[in-house]
Amino acid sequence: WTEVARRAGIDAYGVALPGHFIACVGNPATFRADAVDGSRVLVDPWRGGALVSYDRARDIVERAGFAFRRDMLAPADPRATIERVLANIRMWAGHELRATTRLWALDLGLLIPDPSPDLLRERGYALVQAGYPHLGARWLEEFADLVEDASASQAEDARAAAAAARAMLN
Repeated sequence: WTEVARRAGIDAYGVALPGHFIACVGNPATFRADAVDGSRVLVDPWRGGALVSYDRARDIVERAGFAFRRDMLAPADPRATIERVLANIRMWAGHELRATTRLWALDLGLLIPDPSPDLLRERGYALVQAGYPHLGARWLEEFADLVEDASASQAEDARAAAAAARAMLN
């Protein structure tokens, strides 16, 4: 939504509220958390661009279990935006019938510099779910090797999941 606005010559940016990602029409370079700017308009791209009042934004944040702060309306970091969109796609594609879409979103997430190691584990589980237990086991073991020093319990769980995936081959 924001990219279409920009291409049309309209300043817009994403706003990563806890619980919902919205957009703001306004210049991201001039955002100030300590000032109300009447030239900014919040919109909900997931509801056809419906206007979002500041009270509605506060409700969204509070329903997600957070206290609202004006700095939550700041422009979202481009990397964080991409990661959040891909996370939303992965969640939507969590059902086994959408496994290829989930794998696609995981692969894109792994292309981002310094991806979270959790993506390796998630890709392993997704491959198992998609019917490739031998490949999934390898990704789970790679995750385990990566996190072993920081979290022995997570590494142990991933190795157990890899063993269970390989057992599916018998």
